Amino acid sequence: MSVKILKVRLSSNPEAEVSDDGKHNVTSDGRLYFLVDVRSATDVFGRIRSRMIAQQPNSAGDMFWPRDPVAIKAAVGTVSEGQIVTRKVEPYELNGNTVSQYTMFVFADELIETAFRQSNHPLAETEVTAEAVASTTTVEATEEIAS
Repeated sequence: MSVKILKVRLSSNPEAEVSDDGKHNVTSDGRLYFLVDVRSATDVFGRIRSRMIAQQPNSAGDMFWPRDPVAIKAAVGTVSEGQIVTRKVEPYELNGNTVSQYTMFVFADELIETAFRQSNHPLAETEVTAEAVASTTTVEATEEIAS
């Protein structure tokens, strides 16, 4: 699936903290982030989806951008490969309601599970992968009747 990148923006939440330079929002744990609005490239009347792009800690604990903010801003108006994905996630509160489903744009080179986790919406159920099946050991049961 292809999506059109419509806009790079700050959160519309009036209570969202903004960085000193005014270019990013700030999470409660101090990470910088911004939002990217996308829509299906083939459906001009499709729903617009927002994706939070936030700094992530590397193995040393230093923050880095998993996606270059300058490159994403330059890509506004272009088409990018990826998919809009809906999954069951760990329950969260939204406008006073408990929700357990989340829809987001996932870049073509991302793992769905990682993208959801990094957006603070970890998947509720783990999908069975080919590797998990291959590493499963099968033990044949023998029938024993106790006398």
